[in-house]
Amino acid sequence: MGPRGVRDRTFGVLLLAAAVLFALTVRPLWVPVFLGIVIAVAATPLYARLRRRWPRHQGLLAAGVTAAVVLTALALMSVTGFILAKQFIALGNTGLDKWRTGGAPGLLGQRLTAFFAAHGVNPWSLQERVARYAGALAERGSQVVEALLGASLSGILGLIFVSLTAFYLLQEGDRAVEWIISLVPLPQRQTRELVREFRDVTRAILVSTLVTSAFQTLAGYIGFRLGGVPNPLVWAVLLGIASLLPGIGSALVWVPVGVATILTGPLWRGLVVFGWGALVIVGVADYVVRPRLVKAGLRLHELLVFIALFGGIEAFGPLGILLGPAFTALFLSLLRIYEREYRPRLDPATPPARPPEASESAGAH
Repeated sequence: MGPRGVRDRTFGVLLLAAAVLFALTVRPLWVPVFLGIVIAVAATPLYARLRRRWPRHQGLLAAGVTAAVVLTALALMSVTGFILAKQFIALGNTGLDKWRTGGAPGLLGQRLTAFFAAHGVNPWSLQERVARYAGALAERGSQVVEALLGASLSGILGLIFVSLTAFYLLQEGDRAVEWIISLVPLPQRQTRELVREFRDVTRAILVSTLVTSAFQTLAGYIGFRLGGVPNPLVWAVLLGIASLLPGIGSALVWVPVGVATILTGPLWRGLVVFGWGALVIVGVADYVVRPRLVKAGLRLHELLVFIALFGGIEAFGPLGILLGPAFTALFLSLLRIYEREYRPRLDPATPPARPPEASESAGAH
């Protein structure tokens, strides 16, 4: 091996070692960094429009857009937790009043009363105790997010790195993309195609998530009205906000509401809430509306859309709703590049090989 070969191998080993060490360094922060990238991709159109209007204040604009997105997300989580706790307490108090004034509502309520009485438990005092503790929790509902963030250094660092990643990518995203394109040892048009694919996937998933959330809000309102749930509009809005969380999101609202409706009212009303939630809020929204929106935005086959969405959530957790489609679209984009530019071509002068069955039948004749 000559000096050039030794030098190249030495550099390759050093580069690989540095890449592994860097990956180990980034691993604890990859989730907030990825969320910052998603925020930057989603907010780039707004930032670009503001930058064209005020070109001399790029840093201030990037900071303002980042702060607006992050603070809006925190406010939504805080307010949702607070209102959700308040509404559950109000629903429980309504049921408590019914138990006090008219006895246990419904057959299930009567069975619960008999069960408590058989074990020497007063259901009224039990409900009062639960309502008292829930009330104390609800009064601090607005502090839930702050407490979670302040409970550990990782939570604070996560929020900081989400904001920093979004800020720097908004301000310097174009230069970062050009730098990546110059480093990747592929033709620039191929690298740009891959970058564009990731951008389109991210925006398509975000749009489909927002539209699906709006659909679930409307469906939740109709279902809660049919089930006779008090304040159906408030519950529907809370359900729509919770549905932004992948996976179990909407079930955080309609399942407890269904249980509370069964315990505090006629059994059929709770069954209506459960049936509507399972068939429409989850079934239609997650298995019809969301896949069709993703398919329209990514130009993927429906089977691949289902694999990307649900396989991604199963493999990567809540972030899989973004990672699954992103990896699937990236793989298919690479396959298209391979088919277009790298797949070996047959020599036109060479006749294509016939299947074995055709060859055997021709030999027989």
